[in-house]
Amino acid sequence: MEEGRITVVYHESFRKEINDLMETVLKGKEKKFSRQSKRMIEFIEHLMPYEIIKIDSNEVLKHVIPVTYSFHLRGKGYNIRYLARYKSNICVLLLAFNETQGKNSYSKKIPFLDSRMKEWEENEYKK
Repeated sequence: MEEGRITVVYHESFRKEINDLMETVLKGKEKKFSRQSKRMIEFIEHLMPYEIIKIDSNEVLKHVIPVTYSFHLRGKGYNIRYLARYKSNICVLLLAFNETQGKNSYSKKIPFLDSRMKEWEENEYKK
């Protein structure tokens, strides 16, 4: 791993959510979204967490501990959020969803983030 570079990893459920979004909300928009997602991953890999939140409407979720980041990808007909947490120089993408109800829908997602992060940590330390 390059010094100062972030490694991005994906929780298995995150991958499934992206596939589900591709088959529903993103149908017909897959290429555009894939380019956006690739660019966002590159930003995450090269920017420290406090710099990535300066882009677009990326943010740190308020009142959520541990610190949780929300990365924003939007286009005509979709408004996708990636929720992630950092562990050392690793960004773990934990959850992906189409943000249709605004930020108030985040509170329902926090328990999923906690359990997914715990699963990832347990699996990571078994290696």
